[in-house]
Amino acid sequence: MKALILHANEYLVHAESPSTRIGDCEPEEWLGSDDNTGEGPPRPLKQAFVAERMEECLVVFFQVEEGDTEVMARSLCRYLKKCAKQFKTQRVMVAPFAHLSGSHPDPEIAKDLSSLVFKLCEKWNVNGHHVWEIGSSHWGWNKSLKLDVKGHLNAFKHWSSTKSAND
Repeated sequence: MKALILHANEYLVHAESPSTRIGDCEPEEWLGSDDNTGEGPPRPLKQAFVAERMEECLVVFFQVEEGDTEVMARSLCRYLKKCAKQFKTQRVMVAPFAHLSGSHPDPEIAKDLSSLVFKLCEKWNVNGHHVWEIGSSHWGWNKSLKLDVKGHLNAFKHWSSTKSAND
């Protein structure tokens, strides 16, 4: 598992179309209201131009690689929490991004581990205290991206899992 971690002023992504590179695996559904009234329960949206936006946040582009496990996802999440605290932000956008390595697992495994990273970060909110705002750029979509990264010394970080016989 690899990750590019950015301290950002703004992250904005638009879902353009489901990816054709995921085989028979279904992309994550974007939930929201397609009538723009804000009334009624969220419904799955399949059309283009659904957006995710977050400001003053940690943006995490990560890729699940062949052989990755839940242990590596947990390790990544521990590191992300440390980075967020270092940057004094409580907003984290986890963004599956299959362009950090040439190693690609089965799409279902990649989807499951990507979802796990999001769920593990959400668990930082304990006992109903929602201190952390965790967002997800949905897996399995072609997206356009607008990203404004801060200019300080540690605004760009790289993380890579260490695979061993014990993992």
